[in-house]
This record gives sequence, C-alpha cells and structure tokens, in this order.
Amino acid sequence: MSDDIEFSDEFVENFLENTFDLWFDDALEEKGLEREDFRKGQVFLKSPFALSQFEDLDSDDSDVEVRVNDDAEIKMMVRLKEGESVEAGDPIHADQIDGFEEVILDDEQEDYGHVTVARNEAVGWIFNFDFRKNRSYQEPLLEAADQFIEAAEYAEKNELWRAFVENAFHAAERMMKIEVIFMGWSAETHGDVQARYSDLVNMGPGNSDLYDVFNQLKGKYRFSASYVDPRGDVDEREFDFGEEEAEEFLSVIKEHREYLKEKEESDGE
Repeated sequence: MSDDIEFSDEFVENFLENTFDLWFDDALEEKGLEREDFRKGQVFLKSPFALSQFEDLDSDDSDVEVRVNDDAEIKMMVRLKEGESVEAGDPIHADQIDGFEEVILDDEQEDYGHVTVARNEAVGWIFNFDFRKNRSYQEPLLEAADQFIEAAEYAEKNELWRAFVENAFHAAERMMKIEVIFMGWSAETHGDVQARYSDLVNMGPGNSDLYDVFNQLKGKYRFSASYVDPRGDVDEREFDFGEEEAEEFLSVIKEHREYLKEKEESDGE
C-alpha cells in the first residue's frame, strides 16, 4: 500500500480478516494449505459491465478470480531507501525497500476491481485495493465531457440556449456515467445513468447538485429545447431558458469536472 495513506492497526486487522474470510481461506483450502502458509494473493472482481451495451464476459467466466502463492504474480512499484539504487533487471531485496507505491496490473485486469495482499518477513503485511471497475473508460468519457462543456460555454456566450441545454446535459451525464460504471452497474441508457446515480447520491458519494442539474435538463428543458411545433402537436411546453439558468448549471458542471480532475491527479500520485 502507498505510504501516502496511513491505516490504523484496527483497520488493517479487520481488512485482512475480511479478505481471508471472503476469498483467501477457500483458495488456500483448495490447495490443502492454512493461513500460516499464505505468502501472497490477488482477487479480481470481474463482470465489469452487467447488462450494459459493453461486451460482457463469457458465460463460463467466474465473477471472482482468486490467486494465492505461486498462482499470484504480483508486480508493484516500490520506493527504495535513501542511498539504495538498482539497475534495470536487478533483483530488489526487502531491506532495500522504504515503501510501496502501487500495484501494476496487466491490461486485461485494468477494468476489474482488485485486492492484492502479500506478507514479507522483513516488511510485514503489504496490501493494495481498488474496488472500482471499468477504470479504462474514465479517460474517454472525460474527454467527451470536456468537449460538451466547451460547446456549452460557446452556446452560453452566444445565447444559443437550445444548444446549451443539449451539450450541458451530455456533459453532466458523461461525468455521472463514470461513477456509475465504476460500480459495474448498467449504463446503457439515460434512464440507467439517472437511476443508478440516484443510488450513489442516496449512498453518499454522488454529487446531489450535479444530479439535480441533470434532472432539470432531462426532465424540464431538453425535450422542449429539441422539438419545436407551433401547433402544439409534439409538446405543449414552451422552451423557457436563459442566462440565469445557464450560469447556474454550467457552474455546477464545471465544479464537478474540476473535482474529477483533482481526484484523478490524486489517484495517480
């Protein structure tokens, strides 16, 4: 685990106990081993897109893959003690290590939630976890959100309110979708994103202000902004949107984008 985060002894004890109870004990038992025989292990939480438009795992793939000891090939970025140096390809010994920065995953593992645990006599317990799924989709979704934000800013500046509504809606949705798919939840339709992000808001991690902006754009403004029928056959609601609403909505959207940027930079440290 990275030394940037310090966990209490109680947290470490509970985390390890739960991890062994849930996964490692059974894997060890299958090999005829006990907890005392454990050296290293990894857990991969698969099925990254249940019931979504993205490609699902084959039906014969397990949702959870557990590897222990020789089956677990763990690669980590380490921080050497002051004065220590190694050449590429040289082995690194425990007494040279000052700390661990991150677990290096293979490409096919990048979209799985994962837990990595290792035990070293010189260093003690080492662990790293990230339960988010579909992390490789964050960057392209953010790139799309940035383009929609830029288009919304142009529309606001030029008072193109119908264009603003459409682009602001998609900017908000792309950012909400990131957090939805991190959970491995369905994100195929606008309704999927709306319903699942509502769950995140109720659970705590969701942004209630962003969710409110999305709901207003989707339910109050988007239809009347897109469809114009002076006879009233399509929609009787008039499109009533202006500078005040645009300024408020864009402020919330850009604030959340800045939050995601800061979080992305923090996760990469």
